[in-house]
Amino acid sequence: MKRRVVGQLAAILAALAVAAYVLGQPLPFAVGFVVGGVRAVLGKLSRRISVGVVDEDLVYLVTHMYAVATGKPPRKRLFVLDSVLGDYGEYSRILKRIAMLAVEWGYGFARAIRTVLGEVRNEVFRDFLLRLGEVLNMGEDPAKFLEIERRALLSEYSAVYTRAIESARVLLGVYVSAASSSIFLAVTLALMAFLHPIPPEALLASHFGVAGLLAILAYIIHRALPQDKLVHDYGHGNPLRSRLRIVTLTCTTLSVAVGVACYPILGPYLAIALSALPLIPAGVYAKRVENIVREIDSFYPI
Repeated sequence: MKRRVVGQLAAILAALAVAAYVLGQPLPFAVGFVVGGVRAVLGKLSRRISVGVVDEDLVYLVTHMYAVATGKPPRKRLFVLDSVLGDYGEYSRILKRIAMLAVEWGYGFARAIRTVLGEVRNEVFRDFLLRLGEVLNMGEDPAKFLEIERRALLSEYSAVYTRAIESARVLLGVYVSAASSSIFLAVTLALMAFLHPIPPEALLASHFGVAGLLAILAYIIHRALPQDKLVHDYGHGNPLRSRLRIVTLTCTTLSVAVGVACYPILGPYLAIALSALPLIPAGVYAKRVENIVREIDSFYPI
């Protein structure tokens, strides 16, 4: 995850450095550097702030605990879960710590749970641990309790998932409106450049601004969409997705290279026009992928 964030920041700073070189002004690079620093600081702060979200890992964790509890194993086995695809991240660390305190240090599960509650960021998981500790303290069957918790969490996660999809549809409408308005503004400014003298920096700034605005909106939509780990983390073998990524990166690189190479020779107007030509194959392929997604969605609507 850290490598991915560092790679994204490096790509953003590289693009802004190219923009600063073309414009002859260090302002875009400075703004990008500040934004990257703010994002890094917010990332560190977010790990210390309590959240109350029913995420996918929590649903799978409780389901896994329920499946183990049906076999009537020792209580420690409920907190030490082994998964083929890995553990449950922060949840597994908390559970293993509870098991260690309860068994190896003789705290007992109820006291061990109360001891580690200060380290739990997710309020939903914290409340679940409190209820689980009381159930274990009273000697009740944990399987019945975990079955009730599993159903409740699954219902709540389904509601959260549905709200996320609806929010993404609203954001998609905002993105389409912003794209239409931004493209119209950029085209109008480009046409006015042939009739009235406009500084080249203003024309370049408008195009970079349009691209930046659309990129920010696309990133917001990407973050708002619920991501299925089975597809996004373990679906790297999908040829359609791999080809789209390769085509997009290749066309974007060629577009930047053509624009930078043509700017000193042909000027900003023709450089911008020629730099858009390598993006046509990416748009055509993206349209093809969109048609495939729409066809699948017609059979399996969300």
